[in-house]
Amino acid sequence: MPSPFQSLSGAAPDSLERTDLYDALSSERRQIALEHLHSHIGPLSVQDLAAYVASVETGESPPPKDDQRSVHIALHQTHLPKLDQLGLLEYDQDAGVVRPLYTDDVTAYLEVVPDEEFSWGEYYLGLAILALTVQLVGWVSGPAVTFLSAGSVTTALLLLIAGSALYQILTQRRLIRGEKQPHQ
Repeated sequence: MPSPFQSLSGAAPDSLERTDLYDALSSERRQIALEHLHSHIGPLSVQDLAAYVASVETGESPPPKDDQRSVHIALHQTHLPKLDQLGLLEYDQDAGVVRPLYTDDVTAYLEVVPDEEFSWGEYYLGLAILALTVQLVGWVSGPAVTFLSAGSVTTALLLLIAGSALYQILTQRRLIRGEKQPHQ
């Protein structure tokens, strides 16, 4: 089976299997680094990347110097060489610079969700809570909510769920085919 993504140069990384990708993404630190690189245009210094990762991990901006130094060492010695070997980024150790080598397809595995947005799981959970709330209001209020028939509410919720699922499927197919997603 072909690789689920290609590098920006157009060639699929030589030996990257889905299990290798899952292994690479098993580290939250590597996920944070890849997400940041994906949202950043052009090369990024390891120092800046370490500062960002440490900031996310500690919740402090700027992060404490000891935390930033610890993240920098781990990125330099472990995480960046691994991601470079897998073809997910290019790491120039001598220059201390990193740049991503993957397309939007890898983000399908990362599910990059900005802080102010919801993941698909949270969205569907919200729909389920809405449906249960409407059902509960109908039970409690009984005849007081006569302007809403159970059939019309159910139909509206099912149409919303079906439309959402269709949008998600089409978005994921575009990612897998390598089409660019517009960035907000």
